[in-house]
This record gives sequence, C-alpha cells and structure tokens, in this order.
Amino acid sequence: MTQKKRTGQSKELGLIRDRQLHIRLDEDEFSKLEEQAKLKRTSVAKYCRDSLLYGNSQIAKTNNIEHVKLLNELHKIGVNLNQLAHRANKGEALANLVDDFIDNFKAFKALKKSQRTREVNNAS
Repeated sequence: MTQKKRTGQSKELGLIRDRQLHIRLDEDEFSKLEEQAKLKRTSVAKYCRDSLLYGNSQIAKTNNIEHVKLLNELHKIGVNLNQLAHRANKGEALANLVDDFIDNFKAFKALKKSQRTREVNNAS
C-alpha cells in the first residue's frame, strides 16, 4: 500500500502524519515547551517531534531573528531591482539606471559579506 501524501505549509509534498502521541504535562512543563518552541520560532508540535527524533542539537535554527533581517534586506534589494527594470522598460535614461543599479549591487555585496561573517562567527 502506498503512503498518502499531502502538501504542507511550505507547499512541499510530505507524508501525512496520521499517528498521534498523547502525553500529559502540568502547566509549568507546557509553558516551558511553548517558550522553547517560541525561541526556535516553530510550533510546539514540531519542536517536540524534532526533540524526540533528532535531539535538541538538531532542531532547525534557521528562523532566527538575524536570518529574518537578512531576508528582509535581500527582499528590499530585489524590490529596488524590480523598480529599476520597470523604469528601464519605460525608457528612462540609462545613466540614472546604471547609478541606481550599482548602488543596489554594492548593497547586495555588503549583505553577502555580512552573511559570510556571521556564518564564520557562528561556526566557531
């Protein structure tokens, strides 16, 4: 029998989780779990599942605040480039567009360099 699949929140195909595990916690224990899940920016269910299956060291840490800030900065750069493309398609003078493009390119390079620096600092 083939396993049923469905799309998850990230629109990736994943296996349906049709098994349940029930545990009882007191208010303090549940609060601690909620707090730990919030720190990892994930749901309580995903935090518990990852903790049980992979241990605390394997829980995804990619959604930390610095990562979100970097993604927002990258998004802003992308918006600026879109605006430049729109202006170019409307026939705006090339000299103005080149200067703006160079500014955006420098911002992207600085963002990329800061990301590498953070990765090196986090690795050590």
